[in-house]
Amino acid sequence: MRETTVQFSTDREEELVGLLKKTGMKLSGAKILVFLLKAGEAPMRRIERETDLRQGEVCYGMKELDTRGWIRRRTKQLAPRGRPDTIVALSTPAGKIIDSIEEMILKQGEDRLRQIRSAKRSIKGITE
Repeated sequence: MRETTVQFSTDREEELVGLLKKTGMKLSGAKILVFLLKAGEAPMRRIERETDLRQGEVCYGMKELDTRGWIRRRTKQLAPRGRPDTIVALSTPAGKIIDSIEEMILKQGEDRLRQIRSAKRSIKGITE
């Protein structure tokens, strides 16, 4: 795998990370997702380095993305000696990821609306 440097943390990427956080994603998951959208695939160590996240934060963010089924991992020996590295890539196209976030937000909104309507009925029952 040829490694190219991906310039991370441009204004546009920071804006996208912020928008993803507003949807309920954790900061680490949002940063990794944006990084992988641009990089395609990368070893865990590179993700740590270029997103400025610690190893534990990367693992935590990966867990969020993995739970949603958005990434795939494989192991590869990158150096002749030493421990193999985990290579991570998106397993879901960006459009489908955004669609699933949209569906989740709509469902959350519907749930909240149901709760508000239920509270409204309860208040009417108490005050009448």
